[in-house]
Amino acid sequence: MIWFEYKYITFSEITKSIKIFENYSTNELIILIISIFVILLLIIYLIPIFKVFLNYKKVLKEKSKKKEFLRKIALQKDIEDQIAKEINIW
Repeated sequence: MIWFEYKYITFSEITKSIKIFENYSTNELIILIISIFVILLLIIYLIPIFKVFLNYKKVLKEKSKKKEFLRKIALQKDIEDQIAKEINIW
């Protein structure tokens, strides 16, 4: 590979780059706690509510399609009845 170089990182380099929990400032801890809370809130409440809402919209859409289909069938039957009346009259 031209212009690319891959360097293996050793375990000691990884441990040096990791911060110890005690070294975090209060602002960083507050941000961490808030982000964990938001993630849990999303997982437990918001995503299931969103799924329920999508399922509800899907059911409403299917109901409207069924109503439209029944309306078309009723219209077709009315047209057939009118044609049958005209044929019987003449």
